[in-house]
Amino acid sequence: SEVRGNQKEIIGMSNVSNPACLAAIVASATALLASSPVLATGPLDSELVSISHNESREGRNVNHQILKTGMHKGMRAGGWFGLMPLTVKNVISRSSRLRMKYGYLLGLSAMEIRSRLDRNRVMDKEIALYHWTELRKKFSPRRAAYAWFHGSGKAQKVSEQEAANDQYVRSFYSYWSNSLKKHYEPAKNSQY
Repeated sequence: SEVRGNQKEIIGMSNVSNPACLAAIVASATALLASSPVLATGPLDSELVSISHNESREGRNVNHQILKTGMHKGMRAGGWFGLMPLTVKNVISRSSRLRMKYGYLLGLSAMEIRSRLDRNRVMDKEIALYHWTELRKKFSPRRAAYAWFHGSGKAQKVSEQEAANDQYVRSFYSYWSNSLKKHYEPAKNSQY
């Protein structure tokens, strides 16, 4: 593939003269950008962008609140997607691929997991995407958003209407429909 001058400037490699080398650098930079949590490349990713907007304003505020009740009492979420450390451990334990890449997280404290999520956006997105995909296999987008915030057990007990009326879900849907829906069709089995 041909590399244009503006691509050289974008990646700061205007002094690279070997076209094959430059093409490889551009391909690597493109792959890195594609792994960014803010770049939606498909329907599930666009839904995840809405989650990251709800949770951290797309990474602008990853200082999540400490929870005062429930199974996550005394913990705070981490990363752009607001993943709770116990949820991270649960998700990793269900995926052999994630276990191979991130199994070391299973032995870390909640604070260490949160810190890793805050620093490693690729890991944050991979775990979030797996979790979101699993929720979307079971639930509509609105109920999946409800499950993301309140847990799967609670999502199974609420009606579609109750989920749609939840403040977190309304914010998720509003952001998705106003900012992203025009660029992407809803994911398969979507009930938007």
